[in-house]
Amino acid sequence: MQEKYQKQGVMLLALSYEPQEKVAPFVKKYKLPYVVGDAAMETRDAFGIRGYPTMFLVDPTGNVAWRGHPDAVEPELEKLLKKKPPRGPGILSTGGAKSALKKADALYKGKKYAAALKAYKSIVKDFNGTTTARKAKKRVSDIVSDEELMASIRRAESERKAERWLSTARLLAANGAANDAARYYRRILKECPDTDQARQARKELKKITG
Repeated sequence: MQEKYQKQGVMLLALSYEPQEKVAPFVKKYKLPYVVGDAAMETRDAFGIRGYPTMFLVDPTGNVAWRGHPDAVEPELEKLLKKKPPRGPGILSTGGAKSALKKADALYKGKKYAAALKAYKSIVKDFNGTTTARKAKKRVSDIVSDEELMASIRRAESERKAERWLSTARLLAANGAANDAARYYRRILKECPDTDQARQARKELKKITG
């Protein structure tokens, strides 16, 4: 649930009865994508919790908007988000944006330009309004304005597309669907003529069409 709603500024907080020295290593080891605290007993008494698990929804003003079993929380959360949307992206959203930017930068440094461009565009869309989104937007602009990089990206995309079509054509040909296979071979020749797959397609098409 955390990943689904964190882009809308929702923070998930879990509380444990274990002391901090036990909670912290557990959170780090399993990379839990939410905050885990160690004040469960005090919170239990303050909120009058009698059953487990119990979940609370706290609105942007700090008031408890709902309490109940976690299985029933999503419809209530949807209603609360419409009625009282968060005032900002939230610290977890900010953390998620920075993590996404770090991954996108790693793709770029690894010369996986098509994947990096896609990742940067996703950050701009998913974390709109954040400083990280503005950084990602600048990186998108830099890539798009670089003709050599864009040519590399188009080649990579063309090769991936041609590879998928070539696999489909071969599968169809192997199962006796020569006419359908020929359509995929011709699609490769038309849309991806400069790829290695096009050269293979030309040879294989000739075999099934005579």
